[in-house]
Amino acid sequence: MRSKHITMPWEEFEVLPRAPGWKYEYWDGTAHITPNHRIVVTTVAVSPRAVVTAASIRPAVADDETYLKPPFMEAFAEAVDYCDYDEDGLNRGANRDLERIFKSRGGTLFGASRVALDPSEGTPIGAVLVTEGPVNPLLSILFVVPRWQRNGIANALVSAAINCLDELGEHRFTSAFLLANEASRNWHHRFGFIDEPDLSLAQNYLSNARHELWRRQKLGNLSAAEQKALEHECERLEVDVDRLRQMEGTGDSEAAYPVLRFLR
Repeated sequence: MRSKHITMPWEEFEVLPRAPGWKYEYWDGTAHITPNHRIVVTTVAVSPRAVVTAASIRPAVADDETYLKPPFMEAFAEAVDYCDYDEDGLNRGANRDLERIFKSRGGTLFGASRVALDPSEGTPIGAVLVTEGPVNPLLSILFVVPRWQRNGIANALVSAAINCLDELGEHRFTSAFLLANEASRNWHHRFGFIDEPDLSLAQNYLSNARHELWRRQKLGNLSAAEQKALEHECERLEVDVDRLRQMEGTGDSEAAYPVLRFLR
């Protein structure tokens, strides 16, 4: 995936719709649209789930650090997480991220990690890697190669991991995604993950909602019902921002910015 750099007049740039998690900048007659790499922390309750898939799923093992690198690179080649990386950069990123997990795999939680295999070839096509988190077990990496995506593999991998965590007596499972990664954001929400309240996230949503209201008014294509809905959304987000600012004001930064706890 590459950032977008599009030549256009200012008047066209200012009425572009804004996607969450992306920066929109303008100079020298060009729109520069790049990911801001904002992290969203999200959690789901641990409870038994059905594992339904055509793929074979097995526990991860130490040798998977090597076997998972090719499908990891294939899955993330066009992901916003590695936006503007060349092949060499992606290779280094894959080595770094897989080594970080496999070198610290000691303990019981890594045992919840799962690998999905092509049922006919027996080769890895995806994985979920689980590690210790600051509060709950952490979904550190989840991927499925493109040709197997939208076949329920991610659901099956995470469900299998959650079933193992349930047996271990865990109650909550934490994950995180880049706000700019729409596919990951949508998958987490469909699966049942709930985003933790975050001031920077609420501010981003509010800024985008205000811009959407303004640009639709400027374009003159906003119905009364749509305007009311957008105004209501802005008001709701303003309440969220004010509440989280009050939490920040009490000195409890991690309550207002859960990503601080996540990154510890």
